[in-house]
Amino acid sequence: MHLTIPSAADLTHLYYELGRLGVRTVGQPIPWQFSPKNAEELLALAADCSRYDPRLFDALVEFLWRSWSTFHPVRLRRAMATMWTPQVFGVLAEFFHARTSDRECHYYYEYLLRGYARVPYQFFFHFLHGPGTASAQRTAEESLAEFRRWGFLATERPIIDQREKTTCGRYEPETRSRILHRLLHRTNVITTDQYLTALDHSISRQQAVLDLRRYPGLQQRGHGRGARWQRGHPSRSPSPRRG
Repeated sequence: MHLTIPSAADLTHLYYELGRLGVRTVGQPIPWQFSPKNAEELLALAADCSRYDPRLFDALVEFLWRSWSTFHPVRLRRAMATMWTPQVFGVLAEFFHARTSDRECHYYYEYLLRGYARVPYQFFFHFLHGPGTASAQRTAEESLAEFRRWGFLATERPIIDQREKTTCGRYEPETRSRILHRLLHRTNVITTDQYLTALDHSISRQQAVLDLRRYPGLQQRGHGRGARWQRGHPSRSPSPRRG
């Protein structure tokens, strides 16, 4: 149905169609190359196109978080079969599952994704990183768990609630260790707040302190919120530890 790279005009019209569904997007009804027959086909098209536009992916996360049940699962699963990477819905499901105890939401995505496996590791967003760049390396090493679960690499934490500006996404322990290692490569002393900021406050302060205590070679100086963490051997850079 839509196995082709979207143009700027395609995205402009897509934003218009999604806005009519209730997505927080603004576009224009200009000519485009696609012709979805129903809302489910439009959603599948948008999911594919979101790999070319991080803002579109953000909009889909927020919209589907509150409106997933309005789409017919059989029609949507059929539309997914026409996608480049239907596993995009797997990533969406990962972001939602950690934030809801609604069993129907879990069952809904379980049905949609039945039979789909993770893709070979690849960047989620096309053309976002140049080959061999520092940003490409950082994305490969510090991707969010929700993307990695389905074989994708991305560090962008989507906003799930525009009013509260609440972001979602988590880092696995090994990834957090890499991030901490990167921070300590710049300086021998950091604070808990600096570590939390690097993680976009995606973990609790208690977990942050636990991570710092477990990291090889770090020594605590002081107590409470004013505590600092210093490497015991400034001349050496300890390697991140798994787990």
